[in-house]
Amino acid sequence: MVGAEALVRWQHPEQGLISPGVFIPIAEESGLIVELGAWVLRRVGRYLRECTETASENMRVSVNVSAQQLRDDATRRNFIHLLRRETASRLTLEITESALVADREGVYQFLGTAHEMGYRTALDDFGTGFSSLSYLRDFRFDVLKVYKSFIDNLQDSRHVGLVASIVSMGRILGMLIVAEGVEEEAQVRKLRQVDCDYAQGYFYARPMPWDDFVRFVQPGHLRAVS
Repeated sequence: MVGAEALVRWQHPEQGLISPGVFIPIAEESGLIVELGAWVLRRVGRYLRECTETASENMRVSVNVSAQQLRDDATRRNFIHLLRRETASRLTLEITESALVADREGVYQFLGTAHEMGYRTALDDFGTGFSSLSYLRDFRFDVLKVYKSFIDNLQDSRHVGLVASIVSMGRILGMLIVAEGVEEEAQVRKLRQVDCDYAQGYFYARPMPWDDFVRFVQPGHLRAVS
């Protein structure tokens, strides 16, 4: 195990666990996602600083970056100021296509600054948009994350060929490749065949609170994957 992804959940006192599919779009539309994203980054940074006696010391944690956090010069400056207070070598910033569409030049400059600070960056959900290839050409990313829908259909040889092509293209461009949404061992075997670097998904673990995660990564708790 080499890393994890930070996910936010809302435990409502009356309605129980509310899906991010419900509250994230509202946060995006209202602009509250900027404050929420900053809170998540600070919380992850605090957790990592407190983590001194577990296997997760050497792991990177990926944090999602909203297009709203990069929407204009002032917002980007505030976000960069926040990033300077965290340990760059422990974090990967995941950026979706929507952020690239919003302001290409601004995001281009942001990525350059993030790399100078030592952050690793990832293009999330690759394959969902119409201009993905131009993003690979125009922006420098360290990690390419293959969208879950490609992984869901790896029993189809055409989808295997598509993933193999993405892996090959990413490697030529010097990127690490992560398959998203892996749920079955058969998918792991297919990904090994096409030489994919990493995989994440329910096959390995479902989302869990930090304390459970710390126990999960203790030596002897992780299971071998054939």
